[in-house]
Amino acid sequence: MTRARRGQRGQATVEMALVLPVLILGILIVLQILLVARDAASLTAATRAAARAAMVDDDPVEAALHERHLDRSRLRVEVSGTAAAGELITVSATYRSPTGLAVVGRFVGDVTLTERFTVRKE
Repeated sequence: MTRARRGQRGQATVEMALVLPVLILGILIVLQILLVARDAASLTAATRAAARAAMVDDDPVEAALHERHLDRSRLRVEVSGTAAAGELITVSATYRSPTGLAVVGRFVGDVTLTERFTVRKE
C-alpha cells in the first residue's frame, strides 16, 4: 500500500499543471466577452444620446462622444435624414471594440459593433 502511494505523490501537481493553462484561458475568454458586451451597451447608450440630441437640434456627434467607456478614436457616428420638423432622422454609430487581453487578443481581431436609432425631428 505504501508503494502505491509513493508512485502517486506528484499526481495532483501534474494534474494542476495540465488543467491550469486551460482554466486561465477560459477565464480570459469570458473576461474578453464581458468587455465587448460592456462596449456594446456603451455604444447603445451613446447612439441613443446622439439620437435624442439630433431630435432637438443639438450636435448628435458631440452627444455620442460623451459616453465614458468608448475610445473616441474608435467611434464613428453618422446622421442621415432631413432637418425639417416631423421628419425622421437616423443616427448610426460604429465602434471597433479592442480585443487586447493577453492571449485572447492574439487570436481574435477587434470586434466591430454597430447600432442605429431612428427618431422624429421635433
